[in-house]
Amino acid sequence: MGQRLTLDGLTFSNFPVSPVAMSPVNHFLYPVMIVAGWLLSVTFCPADQPVTLSELPTPAQSALKEQVGKGTLNGVLRTSEFPVAAFAATYARDKKNWTVTVNAEGKLLRQQILTADLPEAVRPMFKKTMGTGKLQKLEKVWEDGKPTYEVELTRSGRTGGFTLDEAGTLLS
Repeated sequence: MGQRLTLDGLTFSNFPVSPVAMSPVNHFLYPVMIVAGWLLSVTFCPADQPVTLSELPTPAQSALKEQVGKGTLNGVLRTSEFPVAAFAATYARDKKNWTVTVNAEGKLLRQQILTADLPEAVRPMFKKTMGTGKLQKLEKVWEDGKPTYEVELTRSGRTGGFTLDEAGTLLS
């Protein structure tokens, strides 16, 4: 039972309540509340923000410097990917670009790794699930203190991915 309402040149449609049951005030307030909710969600869910290394808490700075090592830091973002304060860095080392994410205490949350860095228990399922796919990105992710391995790949022109736990069990 979709209804349409035009207000100051904007058309709102598919109201769940019929216009007969809505007072003129409600015809105005309903779209205003929808727009206000959207604005609040945009305001309180900020996108990733570029920051300088010196703006980070000291433990996060130290952890990122350790990860970058002799590489070159390309940039740092304050990321909203995790429920805690987190900082994602991109850096170049050994002619490759890498990513790593740490929290304010300097603990690793996400780290790009090589296939050689996979534990022995994970390798058989990794190889089986990869099949003929081409590896795009491999990351070790820590959630609740336990690592998982997130894989991005392309196969037959399609992009996909899967996640393995530390025992090599396919999670997704």
